[in-house]
Amino acid sequence: AILTSTESPPVPPNAMGQERSRPSNETRIVAQSVAQEATTRKFEGHACWLVRKTDMPGMVSEWARSPRSSSQSAAALQSFAEEPLPKELTLWGLTEASLVEGGRGSYMTAPAPAQLLVLLLPGEVNTIKRIARSHDIDPLLACDLLCDWMVSMVPKRCRIHALEDVAALGLDIDRLNRVALN
Repeated sequence: AILTSTESPPVPPNAMGQERSRPSNETRIVAQSVAQEATTRKFEGHACWLVRKTDMPGMVSEWARSPRSSSQSAAALQSFAEEPLPKELTLWGLTEASLVEGGRGSYMTAPAPAQLLVLLLPGEVNTIKRIARSHDIDPLLACDLLCDWMVSMVPKRCRIHALEDVAALGLDIDRLNRVALN
């Protein structure tokens, strides 16, 4: 993000110890890195809903074809898109709550486009079988969404079996496992 500011930053003294002057109305361009932006954003939680399994292949294939997909993430996404989905598995859509008019929570229908799809085997311990991430969401925020979603299932625990997806999509497996196993 590029920000402009008309405020003058403090001007350091010159070699002789005298302050230099700078007009206070000078416009400066301040560049903020993606990492800085990610650490300053406020995470507001997640919105989730059940996704029809018939909708998944097209959505995930489109994510795989994104020019922002690495060859590794495109292969993982395409593999997910082509995988048969057994009846006992549920497919969840997740998106950050700030993009949803109604805010965080569970919805009967998709309140916004999915940023993540999670294939889950429900049980005494829920097992995450596959994960797909849109490249419109950075991996840090994707981890926030997944962690918030898993915490919302407490007292149920989760187990993550989607290790190849996690690695290919740049997600933090250590952080996800800490949340899943607690």
